[in-house]
Amino acid sequence: MNITSTYEKYADRNPLRPALVTAKETLSYKEWNNLIQKTAGWFQNYSKKPLKVAFLLQNSLEFLQIFTGASRAGWTAIPLDPRSSPMELEERLSLSSPHVLLTSASLSRKLSFTKKFALVEDWKIEVEKTLPSPVLSVDPLSPFYMGFTSGSTGKPKAFLRSQKSWVKSFDCNKTDFHMHSEECVLVPGPLVHSLFLYGAISTLFLGGTVHLLERFSPSAVLSLLKSKNITTVYSVPTMIEALLSKGEKVNSSFKMLSSGAKWEPSTRQKALALFPFMKHYEFYGASELSFVSVLNNENRNHASSVGTPCQHVSVKIVGDKGEILPPREIGTVYVKSELRFLGYLKGDGIDSPNEWMTVDDMGYLDEQGFLYIIGRKHNMILYGGLNIFPEEIEEILKKHENVQEAAVIGVTDAYWGQKPLAFIVGNASKRELSSFVRKHLSSYKVPRLWRFVKELPYTSSGKIARQALKNHLETEEIQ
Repeated sequence: MNITSTYEKYADRNPLRPALVTAKETLSYKEWNNLIQKTAGWFQNYSKKPLKVAFLLQNSLEFLQIFTGASRAGWTAIPLDPRSSPMELEERLSLSSPHVLLTSASLSRKLSFTKKFALVEDWKIEVEKTLPSPVLSVDPLSPFYMGFTSGSTGKPKAFLRSQKSWVKSFDCNKTDFHMHSEECVLVPGPLVHSLFLYGAISTLFLGGTVHLLERFSPSAVLSLLKSKNITTVYSVPTMIEALLSKGEKVNSSFKMLSSGAKWEPSTRQKALALFPFMKHYEFYGASELSFVSVLNNENRNHASSVGTPCQHVSVKIVGDKGEILPPREIGTVYVKSELRFLGYLKGDGIDSPNEWMTVDDMGYLDEQGFLYIIGRKHNMILYGGLNIFPEEIEEILKKHENVQEAAVIGVTDAYWGQKPLAFIVGNASKRELSSFVRKHLSSYKVPRLWRFVKELPYTSSGKIARQALKNHLETEEIQ
C-alpha cells in the first residue's frame, strides 16, 4: 500500500495522458512516473533508512514531487505553510526534527533562523542526475505524512498519517464521491492544507488529471471551469463565496467537493442558480479522522445534517457516562475508521488513539443514520450552568438579511461564568439581532455582548479562527 504504486500502471497503459497541469507546464503519466522514480532514488541515495523531509514551498509541481517521491522511498513528508511566521516555522521544525529541509529561493528568508536547508532549485538538478527507483516495499502502517494542528492553547501538535489510511481513503472517492479514472480535478487551494493535498494525490492514484493553481483566484477557477473539461473541484466555503461574488454563470457539469463548514441555504441557492449542472458533495471530517460523513444533492431532506458515514467508517454518539445514545439525543461524536491518523507525535514515538476516537464534536444521529453536528465541546460556553454552542447561534445570525458573517465566542464573566459575545459583519443593529435570535432560540442563548467588525479571521481550512477573535478582545473594547 503506497500512494504512488499505481503510477507505473498508468505510465504503461496511457503514457501520454496528462497527470499534472499547471500554468507553466504539463506532465504526462510517463513523465510523472519517471520523475517520481528519480525523486525516490534521490531520497534512497541520501539514506537507505527512511527519514523525514520538511519543505517550505508554494503550490507547485515541486511540492507534489517531494511529497510523492518521499512516500515512494518510505520517508515521512512534512509540508510547511508559507504563510507561517519565522517563529511559527521554527516551532514546527523543532517539533518535527526533519533530516532534510527544502525551500525555494523566494521563501528562504523565512528560514533566516537556520542555515540547515537546501534550495529546491539546486535539489532538482541533483534529482535529474539520479537513477530511477522502483516502488519499495513499505510498511503500510508506517508514517508517510506529518501535518500540524493546533490544540485549544494554539500550540501546534504534529499528527501522523500512514500509507494505508490514505489508500483506504481513496475508496471514498469512488464510492462516496462517485469519481473515476477519467476525472479532471481542479485543486485551487494551498497544498499545505490536507484537503487540497489529498485532492491532488488521490486523483493521481486513481489515474485522473490534476489541474493545479499556484494560488487561489476566483477568476482563474471560473475560467478553467468554462474552458477545460473540469469534472471535480475541491473547495472550502470561503472559496465558494468568492466564486459566487463574481456572479458568473457556468453551464458545464462538475462536482464540487467541500468541507470546513456547512453551506448556508442562501449560498446553496446562489450556487445552483449560477452553476445549474453542479453536483455538490459536502463532507465532514478532521485532520485526525479524515473523512467521516458525506452529504450530496440527493439528500435535500437532510440538508442541515453532515450526511451519512463514508466507506470504512462507523459513528456512534456517546453520553456523559459512556453510554451509547439513541437517535436524536445529543452527545459526543465517536468514530471508528480505517481512514484515521496514526496518532500525535510524542517525543520519538506516537501517541496512538483508542479504537473509537473523538475530536470532541457534539451531535446526534437521526433514525436514518444521518449525522448532525451541534458544535465542538471546547467551543462550548457555560452560561450560568447552561451549555451554549456558538455554532448554533451563528447559524441563526447568518440567516438575517443584513448579516454577512457571524462568529460567537464566550467571554469570562464574574457572575455567569461566561457570556456569549457575537462578532458581526453586516449592517443590523444589536437590538434587531437580539430580537431575531430570540425568535429562534431560547432566551439564554441570545448574545449579551456584540462587536461589529469589517471582517472575520478564518483558518486555512475555512473555519472561524476563534483564538484570533479572543486575542482581538485584548486590544479592542467590547461594545
